[in-house]
Amino acid sequence: NAMLANDVRLMGDIVRMMYLPSGQEPPLVKTAEVQCQRIKVEEELMEAMDEAADRDALHTADINTLNTCLQKAEKVLADADKVVALGAREHNVKGHLPSVVESARLMVVQLRAVHDMAQASNDVEKLQRAIIAAEETETRAKQLGAKTSIRDDIAEHSVVLGTLRSKQDLENAIASRLLPRVKAAMDIAANHNLVDTLMTEAQLMLENVNAVSLIGAFSGHKLGGRRNGRTWLSNPQFKLEVDGDAPVTLSITLVEASSSQLGVFALDARRNKERDGAAADVQELLPDSLEVAGSEYNESVSELMLHDVPIEDFPIYLVPSCFNKSTEGSFTITVMAQTHGIKISCMEVNKLEDQLIHAMKSVDRDWTDDRDENTGLVEIGALMDRVDELDIESDVVEQGRRFLASLTFERQMLMLMREVDGQRELAEDEEMTDSELMDKLARVLDSVKNSIAATEINTNILGRAKQMSEQLQAEQFMRDNTEKQDIAGLEYAVQLGQDASCSSKILTKYIAKLKFFKAEAALREALAELPEFDFDVLLVAYNTAKQVGLKGEMMDQGAKLLEMPGTLKNTFEEGFLGVSGPKGTDSWMDNPQYRIRLLHDKTQRIAVSFTVTDVPERDGVVPRESALHVMRMQGEVFQAGSEAFQITSTDYDIQDTKMVSFEIEPEYTYFVIPSMQDPKSSASYTLELHQPCQRATGDLLCITSKVDLVQSQLATLLPSMKLAFGTLSPTVTIARDSASKLLASAQKLGLTRHAVYERMRLRMLQLSTIINAQNLYDQEEFDKLRRAISSMRTACVPRYIVHEYEHLLWEREIDTQLSSAMSSMMTASIPPLTESFGELRALLDICEVYDVKATDLDVALTRLEKFKHVQLAHKFSKALENAVGRAGLGQWRDNPSLEITVGGSSPETVCLSIVRDAKTEAKGKDESVLDGVRDFDKFGVHVVRNTGEWQLGGVGVEYEVVASLEYDNIAPKFLTATLDPAMGPYFMVPSTFDEGEEGWFTVSMLAMPTAVVDMKVSSSSKALCKIKGEWSADKGGSYSRAGQNVKAKNFKVGKTWIENPQFRVYLNWDSMNNIPVKLDEGGVQRANLTVVLSTPVEDAELGLHLIRNKQCSHHNEHMEVLAQRYHILVDHTQSYAKRAEIHYSFVLRVDEGTKDRNGALVDFPFFVVPSLYEKLGGEFFISFYSDEDIGIKLVSRIDRDESGRLAI
Repeated sequence: NAMLANDVRLMGDIVRMMYLPSGQEPPLVKTAEVQCQRIKVEEELMEAMDEAADRDALHTADINTLNTCLQKAEKVLADADKVVALGAREHNVKGHLPSVVESARLMVVQLRAVHDMAQASNDVEKLQRAIIAAEETETRAKQLGAKTSIRDDIAEHSVVLGTLRSKQDLENAIASRLLPRVKAAMDIAANHNLVDTLMTEAQLMLENVNAVSLIGAFSGHKLGGRRNGRTWLSNPQFKLEVDGDAPVTLSITLVEASSSQLGVFALDARRNKERDGAAADVQELLPDSLEVAGSEYNESVSELMLHDVPIEDFPIYLVPSCFNKSTEGSFTITVMAQTHGIKISCMEVNKLEDQLIHAMKSVDRDWTDDRDENTGLVEIGALMDRVDELDIESDVVEQGRRFLASLTFERQMLMLMREVDGQRELAEDEEMTDSELMDKLARVLDSVKNSIAATEINTNILGRAKQMSEQLQAEQFMRDNTEKQDIAGLEYAVQLGQDASCSSKILTKYIAKLKFFKAEAALREALAELPEFDFDVLLVAYNTAKQVGLKGEMMDQGAKLLEMPGTLKNTFEEGFLGVSGPKGTDSWMDNPQYRIRLLHDKTQRIAVSFTVTDVPERDGVVPRESALHVMRMQGEVFQAGSEAFQITSTDYDIQDTKMVSFEIEPEYTYFVIPSMQDPKSSASYTLELHQPCQRATGDLLCITSKVDLVQSQLATLLPSMKLAFGTLSPTVTIARDSASKLLASAQKLGLTRHAVYERMRLRMLQLSTIINAQNLYDQEEFDKLRRAISSMRTACVPRYIVHEYEHLLWEREIDTQLSSAMSSMMTASIPPLTESFGELRALLDICEVYDVKATDLDVALTRLEKFKHVQLAHKFSKALENAVGRAGLGQWRDNPSLEITVGGSSPETVCLSIVRDAKTEAKGKDESVLDGVRDFDKFGVHVVRNTGEWQLGGVGVEYEVVASLEYDNIAPKFLTATLDPAMGPYFMVPSTFDEGEEGWFTVSMLAMPTAVVDMKVSSSSKALCKIKGEWSADKGGSYSRAGQNVKAKNFKVGKTWIENPQFRVYLNWDSMNNIPVKLDEGGVQRANLTVVLSTPVEDAELGLHLIRNKQCSHHNEHMEVLAQRYHILVDHTQSYAKRAEIHYSFVLRVDEGTKDRNGALVDFPFFVVPSLYEKLGGEFFISFYSDEDIGIKLVSRIDRDESGRLAI
């Protein structure tokens, strides 16, 4: 047990008690020792990993410590393998250590790579090698499943490398005294924010020098490769021009960016030949250009010197190129004038290739019918003409040719498809019969297959065109086979049409033709066997042919054969009512039933055919699956019940006609039951029973009839059994007698769970209570009448009927009770208030509520006219969530509460009374006609005041009962209470005995004339949510025990506390979609959360804890509360309180725990955990109140693995 619980201390104690000489201990002892070592080493290793990962600077000691722990863990795993070989459970002995060890190994390799980069941070070559090695290490570690990453460390040292390299290049450029190289190196250093004396020295060298620097890049389609290659001109081109009148000398430098690795590269300067015509205004270098100068392929830098270049040779085009065509990266070109008095301009050329790429990208390939299909064709076509004219060849040009071809094909297909759609709209049956148009579309699709643009065409358009072509071919195939009446060919063509998604209208037409041809062929084949023939085969063929509308000589001949002596047909043309279901469901017994009973002693055979004739479409589908079942029951019965035995059946399928034949025996009654797979089907059908008869006389050998289902008879009777006040009408009396017999039959048939049976039983009970109440009133047995009225409430008799009998009862008793109440009252001018005054006030309220005329009504009103009177009407209602039952059920405070305020400085005595129901004008919309609503019977009253802090309004969690009345069904109720203004406000809380009971009530309060008192319906904050949960008797328990310090380092959370119910709380919540949202500047930063926890569990000690998880690479921090080392205890109740209800206010901050080492992230949820001090099973109620619209979810406890953790 200790090993299963991973209890290291207990395992150690037990092993010491079992101490035996080495080699003689039982295998379990050795296993326990290894498990203890594993748990200890696992924690040490995970702590070492956390320490190494959470660092500002990496030290060798971190790696050494982690390495030492790793070696210990590997030794423990070796020992574990030995005890596993002896039969120990591998999971218990090794736990999660193998995966932790693997993570630690990978982390050590990563940390060593980071350490190597840090050691080489002052040497360019060493640092570059260390970065390359670190990238390879990171790639391998991720492939092996590492959960840590050094990607940020690599990026940080890459920045350092760029700065070091730019400084080194600038130093070398200054030493060379070559101004273009100095200018290029200085620009790159500035991009790396280099601040050094070298920058000042370079700036002094470049003063008064006319120079231009541009940044370019080899990327995308600008990867032309080395000079003289086919695509060399695809490299970036720069147009160089000068403003002057004398030959010019220029120095040009090409330098790679510090962040790029271009390998070897070169720079060429060329100019175009003089041209006439359309080619004269070309603005890029052409294939037949003339060389001006060119550098060798070098690393790091390429330089050109142009001496005394005539002005008329400009513009000159500069073309950088990499020897390796696939190399990408950026560079800087610097042009410096060695001739004074000239201006230099240099800019990157927007080549025809660039324009072509831009034009292709700007084309929207998602064509729609309302767009211009010429979009892009004109511009791309013009560019391709220009390219061909200038003999430019490149990968981009080839891409443009394919792109232009694909656009052309798309336009052709769109035009043809629109033409097809247009013809279909004009056709009555949506069928397109133009074979020429069909051939055009097929030819275009064939051309696409062999085109260079096959892979470039919009797949959406191509797919639509292919589907339309397949549809047209299938439609043509269906037309051809229909003309030939080829059944096999038409069946294949229909299948092609279904595969091609032809319109349902066209498919329906040809499916109907196919059925017609099949039915005709089947009937012809059945009649071909004459003079002998198979009756069953002919019957199926004839019914199928009749259904599809076949007429003529063959149908007449089949009808005559089927009506020959030997069988007589009984036909039922019926329909399902949409309330029955398939076999195996509760509603299957609601299907139509057809009874068969043999009239003679000799066994006979009967044939039954069932044909579905009309199935309405529902949700775009025609559910045709049907079946036929035959059941039997012992003896003579009139309906198949739940005990019926199935003797034969068909499968549920779409075949329209089902045929069964079976033998019937004299000792059984048989029932044929058709049904549909779809429980809501209202299909029509024809059922034919082919009954055996005497061939000579034609006398029937059995009798068949449709069953009048008991449940249908009950449903028919129910509307006629209307509830009403007074003596039952003759119609209701007769219906009641019939219903009694039907209920007995339904019980025998096993229909007691049927909804109609339950409704009828309730109606019979309601009628019985009304009959009983009327009889008791007629016999003037008013004490019994009061109990009968209570029974009417329990039976959910409509309120207006109960109200009438209450009226009759009080008419007989009001005078007596008024006299009794007034006789016990003091006769002083303004006597002190006693309960007699409350009783009298309640009786007067009854007169108002039930409209009762009392003899001494005016006298009673005079007795109370000097007192202050406040009257309110309220109700228990499930809709208002205040019909929650008696005190002790856990939600008592949610009952209706009336707030009583007392002014002044002296206590005041008040009389409080409550009666059932309320005046019609108080209730507003009349609810008395509702049926099936259970009005409250037993109820009680509590007068309380809050004793603890409570900010949410209404009755708080901590309160004192000032006065109360016990739960019973006696009404009216009344009491007196002395209320101290300094202790208020007070609350009067009526409550029903049982949860869910509803109904109106009227409350009155009497006070002395000078008293400053008032009563109103109390208002309280609305809870974000209220949830009913349950604790387990063997899981959960307390977070900590009494006297423990939860902040102590050696504190351990209760072992099973984490298995208590948990509620996930998100500060930022999308209430529309019911999901958490990412935090942004407008998100919730802070929220106040009040949690109320209550339970009916006796002797429960309640506690609440607010938790937030830390970061953990092994578990999902959003799922549930993690183990103690991975969570933060944000706040909690100070101790476990032995009370039925507690509350606590938490403050939720978005940055809670985020500043701790490996702490929470801002999007992590909080968790509220209600718990009991001792493990006790039982339900609880928890309510959440907040000043922000936060999200709350119950954590699912369903899917857990064998260790008890959530498996998802």
